[in-house]
Amino acid sequence: MSQAGESGLVAALTIGEYTYIMNGLLVLLQILILRKKFELVQSLQLVIGFVFGYFLDLNMSVTSMFDYSTIWSHLAYRWKSVAVR
Repeated sequence: MSQAGESGLVAALTIGEYTYIMNGLLVLLQILILRKKFELVQSLQLVIGFVFGYFLDLNMSVTSMFDYSTIWSHLAYRWKSVAVR
C-alpha cells in the first residue's frame, strides 16, 4: 500500500487515512460553527468519508502493480486510457 509519509517527514499514513482525518476535522469544524443548528444526520458524512478513504486505499493498492518510472510506460498508459473512452 502506498504510504503518504514514506520520506519520514510526516506520519506514515495512507492517502485514505489522511482523507478520513481531514474529513473528520472538517465535520468537527462544521459542528463548532453551526453549534445548535448542526443536525445529527450530518454526522453521516463521517461514514461516507470513511468509505471514500477505504476506496482510495483500495485503488492505490490495485494500481500499485503498474510501473510508470519511464516516460514511455507513462505515455502508453495515457494512450490506453484515451482509447478506452
